[in-house]
Amino acid sequence: MEGVAVVSERHRLRGLGSLEVPATLLLGPGPSNVSPRVLSAMSMNTIGHLHAPFVKAMDDTQELLRYVMQTDNELTLGVTGSGAACMEACIVNLLEPGEVLLVVCNGYWGDRCTDVATRLGVEVVPVAGEWGAAVDPALVAAKIESVRPAAVFVTHGESSTGVCQPLDGLGAACQEVDALLIVDTVVTLGGVPVLMDEWKIDAMYS
Repeated sequence: MEGVAVVSERHRLRGLGSLEVPATLLLGPGPSNVSPRVLSAMSMNTIGHLHAPFVKAMDDTQELLRYVMQTDNELTLGVTGSGAACMEACIVNLLEPGEVLLVVCNGYWGDRCTDVATRLGVEVVPVAGEWGAAVDPALVAAKIESVRPAAVFVTHGESSTGVCQPLDGLGAACQEVDALLIVDTVVTLGGVPVLMDEWKIDAMYS
């Protein structure tokens, strides 16, 4: 019939059965194996985002996140995205084009942050370190004092090398120059203690 759209069958899969996922032991920093309790919760009935049980679950999730992050920050949120999405959200919302971001670069994620920030028009000043080794926090603090950036980015746990970066004194150094401290804790949160408020971290994600 003239004027009626015809759907092509070219990409239709014939004989497509149910999805089969093999049992796999995941030992990397992520993705990781999911607790049977979590899998069970994910199979429950769907409810709307305005329903009271959903709001209650979100409130409980925020409070549990405050516990694991050791913070009283009211803006503790669950993000429906990857760690990389959280990184970009921090940079987009906390920095303006032309502002200076000091980035500790001793692995893949420092380089990734540099790439994201540069694409958004942020001026990046790297604190270059050797891959596989932590950068001396005193060196970073001295760079903060001399550069006086708008923000400082540090990867607490560098999954590309397995290094846990000390944050000693960085929060105080940032406050001295009115800079924000942004910390990537994707692979450390829940594995080692992370004390967001005590360490004077302004923005943190995992």
